[in-house]
Amino acid sequence: MNSNDKKVTFTGIGLLFMMLGIAVIFGSNAGGDGDIPPEDPEDFFKDQIMYSETVKHSNELNEGGTEFIPIDTTGKLIKNLTATLTWSDETQQPAPRARRHVNQPDSFALTIFWNDGNDSISGSGSNPQDGQGEIALQTSISSEDLKAMFDSGDEGMKNWTALVDMTDAGMWVPQTGIGWIGLTDVGNLYSLDIVLEYYDYNEIMGD
Repeated sequence: MNSNDKKVTFTGIGLLFMMLGIAVIFGSNAGGDGDIPPEDPEDFFKDQIMYSETVKHSNELNEGGTEFIPIDTTGKLIKNLTATLTWSDETQQPAPRARRHVNQPDSFALTIFWNDGNDSISGSGSNPQDGQGEIALQTSISSEDLKAMFDSGDEGMKNWTALVDMTDAGMWVPQTGIGWIGLTDVGNLYSLDIVLEYYDYNEIMGD
């Protein structure tokens, strides 16, 4: 083999190795994005501060009455929500009577709506005789859904609302004796406590 043939051979081998190196580099870059696993939503929130806030509301409803109570979640990515509705039935009958009357239990219903009303939880209950009634609801948003809300700029799905229904105001009925001469119980007071556990949207954004 003459010297010219050797030069051609070495040049060809050099070009071959150079092309293989370029292919490896570009191949790695081309597939790099697809090889990076998506960010774990649990990891995204693990270093964030979770805040807690209690919202209190009270009112009186007559039988068949309802009340919508907006929950201000502006700037909050709601992780957990706990709502507790309580009431105590009246124990003093509304007017003197020859016979003692007792108050039949009152019944309420509570619903929490979010995600523009597409998601909700609800419960109902009656108080024990001469005792306090309670309805407790709890919901949690998964880290995956919370991360999706954050990415979309939807600050915790702002449209959180509580709905209270006074479904039945039990009448006052005679404790003893024959007959059913009742006294009207028109409604009842109630208290609603809502505990929000949330991440601060602007804090995560770094504002």
